Amino acid sequence: TIGGVIQEMNFSDAAIETAIRTMLNVSSEKQLYTNDLWSIKSFEIPSDAKNYSDLKHMNFLEQLTITEGKSDDFSFLAALANINELIICDTPVSQDSLQTIAGLPLLKKLTLKNCGISNVVPLSKATGLVYLDINNNTVNNIDALASLGDLQELNLQYNAVVNLSALTPLTKLTKLDVSYNALTSLASIGNLTSLTWLNADVNNITDIGSLGNLTSLTYLSLQSNKITNASTLAACKTITELNLSSNALTDISKLSSLTNLMYFDFSYNQVKQLPSFPKDCSLVSINGSHNSISSLDSLSGLLNLNHVYMDYNANISSVKALEKCPVLVQVNVYGTKVKKVTMLTDRGIIVNYKPV
Repeated sequence: TIGGVIQEMNFSDAAIETAIRTMLNVSSEKQLYTNDLWSIKSFEIPSDAKNYSDLKHMNFLEQLTITEGKSDDFSFLAALANINELIICDTPVSQDSLQTIAGLPLLKKLTLKNCGISNVVPLSKATGLVYLDINNNTVNNIDALASLGDLQELNLQYNAVVNLSALTPLTKLTKLDVSYNALTSLASIGNLTSLTWLNADVNNITDIGSLGNLTSLTYLSLQSNKITNASTLAACKTITELNLSSNALTDISKLSSLTNLMYFDFSYNQVKQLPSFPKDCSLVSINGSHNSISSLDSLSGLLNLNHVYMDYNANISSVKALEKCPVLVQVNVYGTKVKKVTMLTDRGIIVNYKPV
């Protein structure tokens, strides 16, 4: 037959049997046959299952999820030629298992979260992948990923990656998460011009010069790094959300060119002056708390501005410039010299302040 040999199902694992019978709405008294399992396209292995061998009869399974797995034997996967999405979380995955996974002929999406993986060499053969998530492992070297030329989304969050040069050939990438690693530079991803979403939070990055080439970016987060110069980002005019908080910036004036920017966070830096955004820019929310700003004049009259967070800029003494912002909702100026706020509160604008 098309699906294989039809025979009685003698289950090896009670938890998997119960889950399958529930899915198929079949009582425990009725005999199941292997072809009964062929209708199952998506399956999540019960966390108390200890033997996964029954799954080799799910010949047409396309999506499989394993969370907090009790077995480290993934040999059954070799029989599941139709798998296109595999999600494994909080379950140890050996190098042999990675070899088996990489050999799945139709695999497009792979998640291996917190699986104790330090070596991804076997994944070099998984060339059909368009989505790969290996967050929360201990991966240091990602050279093997250079062969995955069809990748569109890659999550390397919470690993030990120090170099991204292997990603240079992955020009189809649109989404990349390299946060919580050990990077010092993003120079090698400057050619990934299809990127629209990039998160590189919590690294040791000082060099972002190449990011000016990424002119399709709409989301960029570089929180908690060691960046001193962000002027290159002035070329990324499609950005709508930008987080530069907790760096070492002093001058962000050139970012006034980002007229599509809606959400901007540069808190916890040493910035002295706000960018001179045009009145009709898209800015909705700005967070410049914990800097060295003395004036809010650059925000005067911004047509879309809703929220202003400027706490602990000790030299700010007035919020009068904000009275010309027609849709303003809230202003936070704790830890400043601001004393008079009635020009805002009389309009129903929330002002949170406590003069130093």
